[in-house]
Amino acid sequence: MDLSCSDVYGNAAGDYVDCITGQNGVEGNFSEDPLFCDAGAGDHHIDGSSPCLDAPGCGLMGALGIGCGRIWLVPSEVPTITAAMDSAAAGDEIVVECGTYEESSIQMKSGVTLRSETGEPDCVTIDAAGGGSVVIQCTSVDETTLIEGITLTGGYGSGLLMTASSPRLASCVIQNNTWGPSRGGGLACRDGSSPTITDCVFLDNTGTYRGGALFSKDSSPSLENCVFAQCEGDTGGAVWCEDGSLVTLTNCTVTDNSSVGA
Repeated sequence: MDLSCSDVYGNAAGDYVDCITGQNGVEGNFSEDPLFCDAGAGDHHIDGSSPCLDAPGCGLMGALGIGCGRIWLVPSEVPTITAAMDSAAAGDEIVVECGTYEESSIQMKSGVTLRSETGEPDCVTIDAAGGGSVVIQCTSVDETTLIEGITLTGGYGSGLLMTASSPRLASCVIQNNTWGPSRGGGLACRDGSSPTITDCVFLDNTGTYRGGALFSKDSSPSLENCVFAQCEGDTGGAVWCEDGSLVTLTNCTVTDNSSVGA
């Protein structure tokens, strides 16, 4: 058996024995306490100081990311999503109660989960109200970051702007956003971003220059079970890629989008 980027620790019969003898310390393998939040209760999320969080040459090891932190309730405990994000740390979860929140330029942090209380996008809407700013921005955030069950609307400068980031986005609606002078009305990815996006809808977004729903520059976003509909761009009504980008669409529907330019 060949192992790579694996933590083998605390097994009754011993670690790195029998068919995996000699593989400790090579190919990213090690034997250290993974620091699960509560393994006895079945919670195998990891603590923020776990050696599995960002193992050298391997990144996140295991199926689950950070999960031992505090839960911030908006607005019953913290008045705004922005205030909760400012206070949150890696491993924390921001749970937003159903309603519409007029906020913009929310800066995500690595290891933080932002989700609606039901996990469904019809529960929470974050509306930038066309105030000249992006709804949510991700800058150098990693794959331990999650946005789930939220509608993003009213952004000017994209609904969601990612720079050198690889967060996860699930069960969200990105609707009625625009980037007037530039690219990617719904979502703009640049500078090596590689988000993982599942079960999301991109609807009625406009990228005046390129990419009504999604613009990708030197990035590799992966989208599964998503819908792109009624989006518009000067070129690339739904999706535009450039500078070596690789956009992966799996089980997606792309319909009724339009390009008004050449």
